[in-house]
Amino acid sequence: MFKKLFSNTKEEEIAKLKLEMATLNEEIVKMNEEKNGHLKMIQDHMNKPPFWQVSKEELAKMTTDELTNLSSVLTKKSSEITKIISERNLCIVCQERSRNTLFSPCLHYNCCNTCANTLIKCPTCRNLRFMEKE
Repeated sequence: MFKKLFSNTKEEEIAKLKLEMATLNEEIVKMNEEKNGHLKMIQDHMNKPPFWQVSKEELAKMTTDELTNLSSVLTKKSSEITKIISERNLCIVCQERSRNTLFSPCLHYNCCNTCANTLIKCPTCRNLRFMEKE
């Protein structure tokens, strides 16, 4: 009697473990499917041309909402680009006025005339300088 009770318990334990394994296998399959779906989305996104290379035909296929969103993104990026270009042209000393002075002999073009007149050395390479106005 004790042997039979023990073997039933062992068989039940094995059955529970098999059920648990089946459940875990199902979860693994679902996770793999999700992962594959995410990978496909990433691949699709990577295979799309950048938004600035979208053809006129592709634009014509877009919904009004998609075109509005694209226009908004382009406007924002355009202003960011304009700001970066503007910042690159600012005097590296005062960061207020446009660059207009060429240092010689190093040929660094990095300061406005106002700041350059206060300097003895080029602020980039620290060479003694002669200035030429633009």
